[in-house]
Amino acid sequence: MSGKKKNPEGVEMSGDLTEVCESAEKEVAKIGELEKQLSEAKQAHRSDLETLRSEVGEKITGLQQFCDRIDQAIAKIGEVKIVQRSCPFPIWKTIQLGTHKNPEALRQAIVGKKNQISGWGNDILKRISVSPKETEIHLVKMTVAELGLPSGGTRDQIYAKAKELGLELCPAEAGPQLRLQYQDQPYKEWILIGMEPITDSDGSPNVFGVERFSDGHWLNASYGNAVDFWNPERHWVFARRK
Repeated sequence: MSGKKKNPEGVEMSGDLTEVCESAEKEVAKIGELEKQLSEAKQAHRSDLETLRSEVGEKITGLQQFCDRIDQAIAKIGEVKIVQRSCPFPIWKTIQLGTHKNPEALRQAIVGKKNQISGWGNDILKRISVSPKETEIHLVKMTVAELGLPSGGTRDQIYAKAKELGLELCPAEAGPQLRLQYQDQPYKEWILIGMEPITDSDGSPNVFGVERFSDGHWLNASYGNAVDFWNPERHWVFARRK
């Protein structure tokens, strides 16, 4: 047998060269297999990386949604606290404002129901403004002690405590409207209206008082100076925030 053989192109080669070529072909084949494995590994890695990115993205989205829910819960808690702080007291009475075109019409309605109005009550009644349209207002009735002044306090102190508790001053119209709409007032009850004082014809500040005594139902005017002192059992009416 000859010691020479031909390569695929038909060229004769010596035995040593043939072995070298065969070895080279095997190495090339191995390199090809390694390249294939490397390509497959890269593809698998790319697929794993995309899966990982997707999973991480989903977790981030889930975490963001969780954080959003926490923020919403905190906001709701804050709203509840605001509501509780702004109106911790029950509504005592709801009355209508704006039922009459002017103070004189309102005065006539009060008298028409056999209520009485004192001289000073009439004096400040004609100075109020009435609501241009019908609306309702929620009232809260509290004693000076219940407002946090167990030994009594001045008008300024009473108003400051009411505001701290989330209450508001009533519009002046609330005084005569309460007299008109509160016909079942208990005997000997005297209520002061928490309102901006109105200066009477003598130059003195006054607030409305709604009273019932043996001589009937009254709309009166009471001292409204900032330093006027009121006993702890005295009742005041303020508006409750909506």
